[in-house]
Amino acid sequence: MRKKLYKAGKIWVAGAATVAAISMGVSSVSADTVGNTTTTDTETLSKTTDVNTDTTAPSDVNKETTVNSTTPDATRTEVNQEKATDSTTKTVDTNKETTDDKGTTLVDDTKSKTTDDKTNVAATSADDSSKKVADKNATTDATTDDKKATTSVVTLDDSVSKDLNSKTTLVTKNDDGTSTTNMTYANLKDVADNIANLNSDTSVPYFNADAIKNLPAMATADAQDGAVQDLDVWDSWALQDAKTGVTANYHGYNIVFALAGSPKEDNDQHIYMLYTKNGDTAINNWKNAGPVFGFNALWDKQQWSGSATVNDDDSIQLFYTKTDQPRTVQRLSTANLSMAYTDTEVRVTKVNNDHELFTGDEEHYQTLQQWIDAGYYDTGDNFTLRDPHVIEVNGERYLAFESNTGTENYQSDDAVDNMDYYGGTDEFNQTARETTLANAAKLKLSKKANGAIGLVKLTGQQNNPTIGQIYSPLLAANGITDEIERANIVPLNGKYYLFTDTRLSKSVVPTVDPDINVGMMGYVSDSLMGPYTPLNGSGSVITGTQLAESRTDTYSYYAVPVEGHDDLLLITSYMSNRAEKAGVGLNSTVAPSFLVQVGADGKTTKVLDTVLAQGTWTYNGKGSVAELVGTKETSNLTGKKIGWIDNKFYVNDQVANGYQYDYTNDANYLFKDGVRQSGVQAYDNTYYYFDPVTYKRVENDIRKATWGLEYYFGNDGRIQQGQFAVNGVAYDFGNDKTYAKRGFASGYLQDVTDNNQWYWFENGSKYTGFRYYQNTYYFFESGQRQESKWETAWGMKYYVGTDGRAVQGIQIIDGQAYDFGTNGTFNLKGTASGYLYSPSLSTANGGYNWFENGKPYTGFRYYMGTYYWFVNGVRQNAGWREAWGMKYYTDASGRALQGIQIIDGQAYDFGTNGTYNLKSTASGYLYSPSYSKANGGYNWFEDGKPYTGFRYYMGTYYWFVNGVRQNAGWREAWGKKYYTDANGRALQGIQKIDGQQYNFGNDGTYYLR
Repeated sequence: MRKKLYKAGKIWVAGAATVAAISMGVSSVSADTVGNTTTTDTETLSKTTDVNTDTTAPSDVNKETTVNSTTPDATRTEVNQEKATDSTTKTVDTNKETTDDKGTTLVDDTKSKTTDDKTNVAATSADDSSKKVADKNATTDATTDDKKATTSVVTLDDSVSKDLNSKTTLVTKNDDGTSTTNMTYANLKDVADNIANLNSDTSVPYFNADAIKNLPAMATADAQDGAVQDLDVWDSWALQDAKTGVTANYHGYNIVFALAGSPKEDNDQHIYMLYTKNGDTAINNWKNAGPVFGFNALWDKQQWSGSATVNDDDSIQLFYTKTDQPRTVQRLSTANLSMAYTDTEVRVTKVNNDHELFTGDEEHYQTLQQWIDAGYYDTGDNFTLRDPHVIEVNGERYLAFESNTGTENYQSDDAVDNMDYYGGTDEFNQTARETTLANAAKLKLSKKANGAIGLVKLTGQQNNPTIGQIYSPLLAANGITDEIERANIVPLNGKYYLFTDTRLSKSVVPTVDPDINVGMMGYVSDSLMGPYTPLNGSGSVITGTQLAESRTDTYSYYAVPVEGHDDLLLITSYMSNRAEKAGVGLNSTVAPSFLVQVGADGKTTKVLDTVLAQGTWTYNGKGSVAELVGTKETSNLTGKKIGWIDNKFYVNDQVANGYQYDYTNDANYLFKDGVRQSGVQAYDNTYYYFDPVTYKRVENDIRKATWGLEYYFGNDGRIQQGQFAVNGVAYDFGNDKTYAKRGFASGYLQDVTDNNQWYWFENGSKYTGFRYYQNTYYFFESGQRQESKWETAWGMKYYVGTDGRAVQGIQIIDGQAYDFGTNGTFNLKGTASGYLYSPSLSTANGGYNWFENGKPYTGFRYYMGTYYWFVNGVRQNAGWREAWGMKYYTDASGRALQGIQIIDGQAYDFGTNGTYNLKSTASGYLYSPSYSKANGGYNWFEDGKPYTGFRYYMGTYYWFVNGVRQNAGWREAWGKKYYTDANGRALQGIQKIDGQQYNFGNDGTYYLR
């Protein structure tokens, strides 16, 4: 069962990030149309078609297939046909190896002779497992319990792909770099099946018919007779960014162009411009700027749908369809619109360079004359050349559009016999062919069907373009349908999504119910030029759910990307109640918008249950408008009173009381017996104020009651008391629950309308200067506390720190030392000198540095009984120094050394007379634990270097290795052996070592006898 999103009151969030913007819903005309009267002199590209296709008949290995049998240049070739089981498009090389029925590998000689201008064909295949049929009874009415269900944006995966009838997608590579994808019988059969089965992945959500409103902005003067009346509105398109496809924010406005006309007159179809503030989702707030091409329009000179974008010069480029009646002669056209805008309106000031762009070229796209030669409508033929859609890629603009194929891929009396047009298994294709042959109307249609989505490249100035290049169709539906409308290409995630609307009644595919036959097809490609692969395996993205006469029947689905979401498409459409067919006064109007999610694979889609406001072109992240969410039962009129009726507001057939959400104005009001209340109102244990003009709840503002007193109403609309600022002025609203404004306030107070920022006020105004606060002084500038800045007051200088407090004592500021005294006056006394604690300058030495007259000092300075070395004020620790032509050394604490010192393994003498400079290298028995602690820190150096060998000291000999005294152990020197004891002294006499007795003599020679 399809879950709906309900909530009493204001709409709420079911999705993710917020995008603020609104636009009108799209609609589309469905007319049996007649073609254009002129052709464009454009270079025609010639090409030969060479067909390689993988189908689903593995037993028929060498099957002869002919495509475009009515095209003189078509080449018949033999191809190997084998069943494909994956769902990806496979490009088959023209020099293809095939296998005969004996298992021998063969080379197709025909293909080996093809040249670069031959075409290749790609085949797409989907699984042939059984299709799940939805239980219609499970998709009907949503119960009361459903109203508690929520709708969320979920991640899709390949499981969304259905096992549909489409088994083969035929793709022809063209000489001009494009590829043409065939729309097949199987594709549209899946549309019919999705309609019949109410497939929840494709079905348009149910809308609440009783809540649908005519677009108020279309109660306006008619373009033809000037009479003010409620006009029908159908196809509409937003002003879009041609590069991204998102709805444009044009100087704070969303702009929408729409086809509209009198419900009483068929031949009244002209383009009007609508606008609203960017982000406003209220249907009642749309304004009508009137017909783009002015009044006194002629019935035989009409316009049909198109697209619009903003030029670099800020003008608007409108692309549309010029349509002459009574034969509905169509041609792609454009006009440049000069615009004017203020804070309250947008208008067209001048229409410039209005001209035709394209009328067909015979080869790629059918011309009016070709259609006439084919026999007009009398033979069942249809002519289309409309709906130009602009897209910009790499700085170049292109138009996609609806048309019919020309001679390169033309309609054929034998189309019913071309099995490539069916796109399924052999059994499916044969059944479809027999079904078409058995229906005279469908057979007649197949002979003339050649619908297409074309592509041309624009050249010249943006505000006066012409056709630069004509390409082969991106999509062709020969033998299947004559009409695929509202061409629309959406760039998303580095891919291009091609959408087009269709009516099964204009195709050879039968439907279960002829009154429910609409849908939107979708395709995806890595390139603007194709090849385009059907989404969901068949291209079926959206399918209708309502009978044609239903108030909520929709058509002309149009997809736009949702800014901030890389997996969402917003779908607009219109309620197809043309000529009041759903009832008197029920006009064709903009439908509620809804969302389609693109799967993670980029190839699948799913219709979400998020029902947005009527005419919404962007998703603001708030989720569904509860009043517009319907069920199968409520999608048809029930007679319930919902919304504004006879100047009273109803909620589910009852006049509204209390605080209620009005979806048509996207606002909450306080109602009493259906009437909006204004002024100060007691509600929900507090007081609110409702504007006497707009009736909206006032928030963050001061308002005067009818009895003359003023009150402040906070960001939740509730009345407030206390001392605080509103819009930069501080007031006292008391604390005795009377709430009235007493007067101005002083002190450190919050401005509740400025993100609750704190300021200092004096008699209501923001103050500049020092003020004593919390045991110190702060400086304020226009009420704002200053930090880390010099300030001047009373002719003296002060400094406020990072916490805003005025500083005292010695301070290092921007690398300079200053003295602010310590007597509580805080003013600058002068620069500072000496050994100063200044971690802001450097923490390398614990934060201590030396300054002279405020500036950091370099050199030696005497402090606390020794000398320290400073570089740019920073005390240096261990290292060699040079000053006055002499060398010095400072230790790890920064103190200059005296005496004998071991530095980096060398011995130096710095003297002991308080001069600290290096005297010479050092020799002898030196205490140097920094060099070695192995013997208590004593070592022997010679000329500054560590010594190895015996040295006589204090009545005996000691043994040293690399300067380090060795203790107990045997030694060898001068060819003799010696022994030193635990104190490092060489032994004499009889000695017992390791249990043995040894004689070392007693004559002062110490060697072993």
